[in-house]
Amino acid sequence: AGNFKDASNAYEFIIKVDPKDIFAYIGLATTYIREKNFAGAIKVLEDCRLQGLENPGIYLALGFAYTSLDKFDKAEEVLNKAKGLYPDDSRIYFYLGVLCDKINNKEEAEKFFRRTIELDPRSADAYNYLGYGFVEQSKNLDEEVELIKKALEIDPANGAYIDSLGWAYFKLGKIDEALSEVEKASKLLDDPVIMDHLGDIYDKKGNFIKAKESWEKSLKIDPANLKVKEKLKKLKKGSE
Repeated sequence: AGNFKDASNAYEFIIKVDPKDIFAYIGLATTYIREKNFAGAIKVLEDCRLQGLENPGIYLALGFAYTSLDKFDKAEEVLNKAKGLYPDDSRIYFYLGVLCDKINNKEEAEKFFRRTIELDPRSADAYNYLGYGFVEQSKNLDEEVELIKKALEIDPANGAYIDSLGWAYFKLGKIDEALSEVEKASKLLDDPVIMDHLGDIYDKKGNFIKAKESWEKSLKIDPANLKVKEKLKKLKKGSE
């Protein structure tokens, strides 16, 4: 329900009553993560490990928290240990793929996402990450669309996946199809990347008014995006 304070209090009470309740630690850490208190989550999870409590969820949450803080060496250490302990847990390979993608090790990321799919053919996130990664690298152009479509078969209302499909069409030069999908995604998610993509598509179609509106919306959500600022600057110069 989004009431993180009461959730945290409840988990803390459970831990006080039963300090060995591993799921209470994971729940408390997850609550912190949802609040973007990654340091707090790490402390809870490391305390849990110090007590000798083991569970793949601990390592997954730790890996995610360390990755979110750009502590990539620690994230890799934790996730590799998890891989050794739980070699058939698809989620561990997925998080390793996300980590490799973050540090721009695309080749390793692809291997981990493919392994995720081998272990869990219903992992929509892995299909989307893999497909979108190909889009950004402009490689495996035929496969990229099929991968993203598989993600959408599993989760058809996911705005991020719909945007990925639209961006793949854009890279393939299918501008009208791209516009249709990314417009649909923009109605589902208030996301700076989606609005940036929409701006690029409108710009390609020569609709500079809508391109400007889209980029301005993207910048409003993420004011630090220098690339979008540069696009708006170029658009303004071109209209003068």
